[in-house]
Amino acid sequence: MKTISGLTELTPPRDQAFAYLGQRLLRLGKSTRSRHLWADKSFRERPLLLLGEDDAATNSFLLQTAIRDSSQGHPVLFVDCTCDRTLLDTLHEWCYHRLKKNILCLAPASPLEDLSATWNPLICPALGKGAVAQSIMTCFSWMRSSSRARNLEFQNNAFNLLFRALEEGNVAFNMDDLQNLLESDGGLESLQEKKNFENSAPLSDLLEVKEKEAKYLRKLSELLTYLGLFSHWKLGSYQPALDLHAFVQSNNLLYVGLHRPLREPSSAALGNLLLNQILLLLDQIPDLPPMTLVTNLGESFLDEDAAEKILEKGTDKVRTVIGCRSLRDLKLASKSTAAHLAESQTTVALLSTSEAASVEWFSDLVARRSPETTPPLGDTPQLLRPGHCLLNTAGVVGCMAVELPALPLAGNIRFQAHAVPPAKTNTKPGLYAHRIQEQEEEEDKGEEKAGEE
Repeated sequence: MKTISGLTELTPPRDQAFAYLGQRLLRLGKSTRSRHLWADKSFRERPLLLLGEDDAATNSFLLQTAIRDSSQGHPVLFVDCTCDRTLLDTLHEWCYHRLKKNILCLAPASPLEDLSATWNPLICPALGKGAVAQSIMTCFSWMRSSSRARNLEFQNNAFNLLFRALEEGNVAFNMDDLQNLLESDGGLESLQEKKNFENSAPLSDLLEVKEKEAKYLRKLSELLTYLGLFSHWKLGSYQPALDLHAFVQSNNLLYVGLHRPLREPSSAALGNLLLNQILLLLDQIPDLPPMTLVTNLGESFLDEDAAEKILEKGTDKVRTVIGCRSLRDLKLASKSTAAHLAESQTTVALLSTSEAASVEWFSDLVARRSPETTPPLGDTPQLLRPGHCLLNTAGVVGCMAVELPALPLAGNIRFQAHAVPPAKTNTKPGLYAHRIQEQEEEEDKGEEKAGEE
């Protein structure tokens, strides 16, 4: 493991496989004793749920986890639902300037939009045609209203027919193209007039469906709304800079900035689809080192099925840390939260919180575990092993107080939006590339005319 200079000058017990977390505190009368707290390497081999309302403490824990794993050669996906520029700058300094890892930012429609690279979830040749379509419809089914479940088969059929037609037409396309073709009057008909689609069987089948179904648009309304969540131009490039296949095989870091409002639709759509495609890629590529997934305020975007899928995935592929403020907002689809966390052998860490329900639940969880839950405070460095729980709220049985160190910064090193070249994952012409070019030319003419006037 490459040592991170300045993160800590402490020497871990026995070998370099232990990560320094901070100080374990114990008050004895008026005095306070402390011991350095280390995480055993096997501690990172389980999913970790980090609960806490203290943003500074939570951010410190998540940043150190991401930086430590990056220093060990793991690709790191850092999903930040606060779009905090300070977090991005800290990751940039430690991972790019000190560890010499590449870092890419994906943050469309957010305060960090100008720093964002481009991505197109429909362009991922490594997944295969069927898997890309499946990943999109799977995430759509997670978000859709249960009250219209009867239309799901119709929506799946229409989407897959159009997807197959465009694939067979050998063109690149984006979510905006799909939405426009499905809902615009004459969109599918005009597509059939193009040379590549004159004899397209899937397109003919879709036109037949449209002609026979009187409530065609009404039945597709939820799907059209979902596709519209990806209309931002950073998510529609025909030559995107972000290649998920290359990322999971690298040792680089990908920062994803999402909107903060709880379950904001476009954030949830982007975050869950990105995770779903990465998990599918990890299933297809053998012998990869585990990828690290760190989420800040994970409850702001994770759907129930997505959270359950991540925790069940196992740490042979993904080392997961889900940071959230409240158990109340992180729901799991098929079981109660406590039962599911126990079944998936998730380690729970609770930083300071004032929410009574979380404290009570956590106290009960700790009390029901073995005495090994909290290691004794002796003269040796404290070693945190799987199953141990962290807590610094007073009055809860069987827990420990933890003081997290801050990450020092060398100076005003800020993440810059460099010109990121296309990832070369697409060699097909864009379906409506000519329209984009014509629009840019019109804008240039308008600017020239305004300048002359």
